[in-house]
Parts: sequence; structure tokens; C-alpha cells
Amino acid sequence: MLDNNRTNCRNSRIASALLISLILTSGLVWRTQAEATDWARFRGPNGSGINAAGKVLPANWSVSKNTKWRIALPGPGHSSPIIVGNHIVLTYWTGYAINTENLGGQERLRLHLLCVDSKDGATIWDQEIEPELPVDEYGGSLALHGYASHTPVSDGEKIFAFFGTTGVVAFDMNGTKLWQAKVGKELNSRQRGSAASPILHNSLVIVTASIEAGALVAIDKETGHEVWRRQSEDFRNTWGTPVLVHEGGRTELVLSVPNKILAFAPDTGEPLWHCDGSQDNTASASPIVHDDVVYVIGGRGGGTVAVRSGGMGDVNQTHVLWESGRSGVVASPIRYMDRLYWIGRETAYCLDAATGKGIYRTRIARSRSNAGRSSRSGNDYASPVAAGDHMYHLRSNGEMVTIQLGEQFKELSRTSFDGSGEFLSTPAISKGRMIVRSTKHLYCIRM
Repeated sequence: MLDNNRTNCRNSRIASALLISLILTSGLVWRTQAEATDWARFRGPNGSGINAAGKVLPANWSVSKNTKWRIALPGPGHSSPIIVGNHIVLTYWTGYAINTENLGGQERLRLHLLCVDSKDGATIWDQEIEPELPVDEYGGSLALHGYASHTPVSDGEKIFAFFGTTGVVAFDMNGTKLWQAKVGKELNSRQRGSAASPILHNSLVIVTASIEAGALVAIDKETGHEVWRRQSEDFRNTWGTPVLVHEGGRTELVLSVPNKILAFAPDTGEPLWHCDGSQDNTASASPIVHDDVVYVIGGRGGGTVAVRSGGMGDVNQTHVLWESGRSGVVASPIRYMDRLYWIGRETAYCLDAATGKGIYRTRIARSRSNAGRSSRSGNDYASPVAAGDHMYHLRSNGEMVTIQLGEQFKELSRTSFDGSGEFLSTPAISKGRMIVRSTKHLYCIRM
């Protein structure tokens, strides 16, 4: 009887341990899935621009009908918002170049990281960062995006914001500043400022300090200490954000630069492979990746390139899959159901992702009701984003066009955001919400 009791107790303990293990494992899976729904960097999951499991807006929607809330922003900026749980985070600036008729002095410039509640837009915290002066003088191309153009990135516990020569600043989710790291102090001789956004890889924050130092820089996300730096003149005139490729047990950091595509080991910064890219003397669009193929869209007639990852050294003869003469301007592409989509110069493009063969090229006319509402940019700078089979194209004048993804161009609807300001930032999508930002307002759209 005693042996039976001991056996029953032992079996009970084993069963309890298995149950606890199952609960903990289920909890871990739930948390991982919850984190996967965040839009925690520029263009969401690995820069794809796609919320694959997200809800879509109805075919016919309107700002008046589908807006959950709208708030006025304390200052301008063109960084895209990110969504981390119930937090929406973005950057803006104050003090200098707010009134273009009277810029004021640079000593008045202040940089900000703002966190608001996704439920109602209420401010959770607003942290001010003193800039490293001097900054580029306001004017020329810089006037198109100003001093808050880099989109923050988050691992769910910390937020990392890049402000050019002021450096990278880390905060916890409560708004407490953890560290600040400088990556370079050069200004842009072409007066175009800085815009590439940071990304995360394991314990590293990786920053494209192309303008500030002509470098890629990796920083320890816990301490703010520099881990590696890769210096090259190839990085100059690069405004796009890198992408990570995970394939065959190896991770690659891939960046589009003028005339080239470059890949590095993200843990060390060591070069892996390179090939010819879009033949353009600037690189504004960010690359995207699907499986092991990287796609790069060029501007000003630079063309489009698809290259398979996994090579070493010069891979022009071995890994470049196709090239196309079609190009964009600054917006990054989307890959959906074996097709590549992007928008440039008021034209929607669709290519076969496997071959580069053109599927359609369609001009998107501006609405008469919005024709007089122009932007200083003259172009649409926001990249398209997608949920399900709907792609959303935000124009600089505040008009959003909803497009059905497929073999033929099909416009489903268009609507205009109210309020003044310019719309040059890429929207974010998470948990049935689309967050749209202008220089004046932040909007939460129900999906």
C-alpha cells in the first residue's frame, strides 16, 4: 500500500510538472504571437510593409466613418509611427524651423520621442532630447523632412531612436532614458539631411550612419557601447533602411547603396557578398526580402534588381536573378503572392517576382477634390503598406488610395484625411488599427 501511495504521489508530481510546463509553454507561444502582431520598426515585420494576418478596411471606407481618434501633434516630423502593444511611438521636433517665415536659431531646436496610448491617443510620456549642434540648415531638400525622419525601433522592452548627429537614444517603455550613443558628426553637403532608420539584431542596434560617418554602426542595446563599425564611401547618399535575411542557418544584413547591393554579417560587420544594384547615385528605397531573395527598387530610372542571398564575394554572375528597367522614386516595395508592387511618380507598378516581367503599369490620377491640395515635396514619399490583399497608398496631400492586389490594377476606394499638414510618413498597421501621421496630426483608423 505504501509503495502504491508513493507511486501515485510520484505520478501526480509528474502530471503536475507536465501541466505547468504545458501552461508555461502555451504562455510563451501566446506572448510570441502577441509580439508578432506589433509593428515595431520602419515598415513593420522585417521591413516588409505587410501585416499578413491583419484585418483589411472595407472596400469603401472613409476617414469620417473609420477614424477612432485624432490628436494634434506638438511638433512636425516625418518619422513613421511604430506600434508596440498598446503604445504608439514617434519622433518630432520643436523650437527651430517651425515657422518657415521665421526659422529662429538652431540653439532653440529640441528633439522629442512621444509615446501615446493606442486606445485613445492620450499622451503616456513625451521625452525631450537636446540636439548636438550644429545641425543642417533648414531649407532645400532638408525642408521636405526636417529633423525627425528616422523611425524608432523596439524590442518590446526598450525603444531606440536615431537623430542623426545627435546619435542613438535608448528609453524603456516607461520613458526613462537609458543611454545615448554618438555615431558620427558630419553634416550633409547636399543639404538632404539624414533619414535611414535603425533595426535590431539579437543584442545589437544597427544604424546606417551614412550621412553622419559613411558607416554602418552596431551598438549593444543594453549598454550603448559600440560593438563594430564598417566604414565605406559606398554608404554615402544612402537613405534606405537595411533588411535581415535568415536563410540556410546564416543571417545577412543587406543594404541598398548607390549602384550596389551589399551584404554583411550582422554580428561582426564583415562583408559577405556584393553585386550591382539599381544604377542610381542615391539609394532612398529600402530593400525587402522574401525567403532568400532580396528585391531593390531604384529611383530616377535606376531600375529594379532581384538577387538570391547566400553567396560570397562578387555574385553578379551567380546570384542575380533578374533586372528590370522599371523604377520608382523613394518608396519601398511590397511582395505579395509572387508579385512585386510599388508606387512612384503617381504610377502603380506590378512585376512578376520570379522573373521581373511587367504585369501592369497604371497611372493613378489625383482626385479633383484634392487636386488643389499640394505638397512641397511634389512626390509621394510614404511607402505603401498592406493588410490581407489590400494595399494602402498614402499621398503627400493626405489622400489615401486603397488598391486590390492582383494581376490587374483595381482601385477600391480613396479618401482624404482632414487637417492641414503634409503626409510623408509610412503608416503602421497592427491589431485592426492603421496609424497614420502627418506633420500636424496622428490618426487611428479602425480596420
